[in-house]
Amino acid sequence: MSASAPARKRTAYQFVVPNSELAPKTGRDLIATLLAITGHPSLIDAARLCVSEVITHSYLHTPTARLYVDVSVRPGHVSVSVRDDEWFERPASASRRIRLDEGRGRGFLLLNRLSAEWGVVTWPTAEEEHVHKRVWFTLGEAAWAA
Repeated sequence: MSASAPARKRTAYQFVVPNSELAPKTGRDLIATLLAITGHPSLIDAARLCVSEVITHSYLHTPTARLYVDVSVRPGHVSVSVRDDEWFERPASASRRIRLDEGRGRGFLLLNRLSAEWGVVTWPTAEEEHVHKRVWFTLGEAAWAA
């Protein structure tokens, strides 16, 4: 048996977090620990902030009991998505401009600034006016190199 395990090309993890006021902190702590033990320390701060924003958004805007945090770790990159386990009302189609002096609504601006890419995926439920949602982001170590 060798002293160190061979590096894997891609490893996937899934965490289930109760959708409560503790969910953002739980998500921050989980992602920080995972990135530390998988050798991605340069991504920890950005990942903690991004996952906290995405989980907070779900906590505030969905009635789901659980949030699923899917993490894919590969050399130089990490991808994270947060999805709900229940439907919610389809969002209004009219977009609202976010003002920088508002106290809320800046989470997607942070994702845009910190991540290599991000997005929102929705898919229908049996009822046309309801959808499930997944918010995802990808971080690359090249962007965070000193």
